[in-house]
Amino acid sequence: MKKSDLSAQQSREIRRRSRGGESLRSLAREFGVHVSSISDIVHGRAHVPAVRAVVDDDTMERLEQIAGLQGTTVEELVAGAARRIK
Repeated sequence: MKKSDLSAQQSREIRRRSRGGESLRSLAREFGVHVSSISDIVHGRAHVPAVRAVVDDDTMERLEQIAGLQGTTVEELVAGAARRIK
């Protein structure tokens, strides 16, 4: 699997677990990608949509929960949140 095959949700999970102390090597094994791909994700060099510049992982996860749209694209998330606000 290439890092581009990982979903945005998987990327957030990787970053969260890395912050929690899990090794890049173990994450790479679990997700079936090279350790350099995990490093790119953890250090913001991959899966960083425009919204990521102003929204951290925890806020993004909360927005997904509010919108009821876990694992969707940023565009779907924003559209879903807008529907719930109306």
